[in-house]
Amino acid sequence: FDDVATNDQSDFLPDDAPSIVGQDLVEEHFPQQIQEGNITLVFDAGEGEVITDPNNMNFVDEISTWLTSEDGPEGIRSVQSATLLPEAASAFISPDEQLTIIALSLSISEDAQIVELIDDISEQLNEAPNGIETYQTGQSAIFADYNETITETVDRTLFVTLALVIVILLAIYRSPVSPFVPLSVVTIAYLIARGIVAS
Repeated sequence: FDDVATNDQSDFLPDDAPSIVGQDLVEEHFPQQIQEGNITLVFDAGEGEVITDPNNMNFVDEISTWLTSEDGPEGIRSVQSATLLPEAASAFISPDEQLTIIALSLSISEDAQIVELIDDISEQLNEAPNGIETYQTGQSAIFADYNETITETVDRTLFVTLALVIVILLAIYRSPVSPFVPLSVVTIAYLIARGIVAS
């Protein structure tokens, strides 16, 4: 059982999930930078291209500066990057110069705060120059992707279940109106119960 069971949330995500793609790149090019509980931003110039191009590094610098500024998101304890620590730039740029990373240390642990932080960063990363792929990875980013996947799965299951129930009730009652009577009763009971529990 131990050979097939897992508690690793990343095992429940598709291989093309952004946080998983980013994690694979970090493990391949920056194994020494892997730290639990932090977020790593990955900037990929693409095969055969270099991230050290001035235009690309300007964007990395903009993100690094924003993260450390007063206008930056809350919940970040420290930021390390090639532009903030030029004397240690080699630790943040891959040997082939295709990738660079920004390492973030967080001062927050609440799930909702982490998701909000990741969303704020995503908005900034969406402004990346053409040809640059950006990823967020690390334990916190993988957790956010995992939560999003679970929510999407639950929503999809709800709609499929509702559609099947309506089809079955239509087959039983043979009327376009009758199936909605029990569904309405169940919905009202659910809303009343949720209101009572919430109060």
